[in-house]
Amino acid sequence: MPPGGAQLTPQQIQMLQARRAQMMGAQGGMPPGGAPAGAAPGMRPPGMGKGGKTPNFHPGGEKGKLHREMGIPEGEKIPAGRLEKAAHSGNPEMRRDAIRAQTMKKWHHTGPKGD
Repeated sequence: MPPGGAQLTPQQIQMLQARRAQMMGAQGGMPPGGAPAGAAPGMRPPGMGKGGKTPNFHPGGEKGKLHREMGIPEGEKIPAGRLEKAAHSGNPEMRRDAIRAQTMKKWHHTGPKGD
């Protein structure tokens, strides 16, 4: 019901129904975030995967990227002071990588995989 409790006219109702039908895919479109109208229940829109892990996602980011951004050779450790300074950098990408590195320092790392 519109604000103020006013009743809709038949023309307004017809216009709203037409707009809703268009949004829901009656004209070949897709509703926001859903499957085409008349599709089988549970059908995903084209291009949407089944779920699970993203194939190119790396929780630690790209290996050695922060070292390259800071100009530190990959074999050396990044000093804590420089890591802290990078975490407050004006460069959002470097800041994100430095915060990720600080977080990863807290993880309980083991040796090579399988150890």
